[in-house]
Amino acid sequence: MNIIEELKILHNNTSKGFNLWRIFQKRKRQGFIGCVAVANKFVGGNSETLKIHANELLKKWKMDEICQKSFLILIAVKDQSFWISKDSNIPIRSNFFTRLFNEQKEEFRSENYEKAIINIIHRISNTLQNETEKGGFGIEMVFVYCKYIFFAFIIGSCLYCCCHSVKFSVGENGYQSGGSTYYSNKNHYNDNRGGEESGGCDSGGGGDDGGGGGGGDW
Repeated sequence: MNIIEELKILHNNTSKGFNLWRIFQKRKRQGFIGCVAVANKFVGGNSETLKIHANELLKKWKMDEICQKSFLILIAVKDQSFWISKDSNIPIRSNFFTRLFNEQKEEFRSENYEKAIINIIHRISNTLQNETEKGGFGIEMVFVYCKYIFFAFIIGSCLYCCCHSVKFSVGENGYQSGGSTYYSNKNHYNDNRGGEESGGCDSGGGGDDGGGGGGGDW
């Protein structure tokens, strides 16, 4: 297992397929997108300045402008600094990322960078899956089902009116035809980012500060 494969697994495990129940859930299908960048040194030379660089890169690279469900892991090897920046719809608190880094600090000190990063991504993936599953039947589902009931009521009323009209106008040979519309939602897959841009997206929960992140120095 390498870093790229782990990021793809994260995205796939947090994506949701299109089905009838998500027709009106505009922000439920998009998975989370992760990115890792490694360099020797950055201006400043510590995690506080690395945080600034990570936030700037996350905005500049625009991995997920629509859904805001991406995060960036930035590492400065010579500076011995680590930081994760996240978009506003990552439903994980910033101190969780700092805790993940502290758990892997010995791996970084031993220069096992790939192993440490894979462990961190794996933990993030599991946490995001748990958070999105928790919010699967939240208050927004009430509104979704209300939509179904409303449309069922409208369709039922229309069918009743049509049948009632036909019943009383058979002698006049009255006839009315109806039509239907079909909506197709196309998906686009971007190999460079391992992300899928779908018609809708949602975090399945909320972050702590509409952004943020965490990390430290080893």
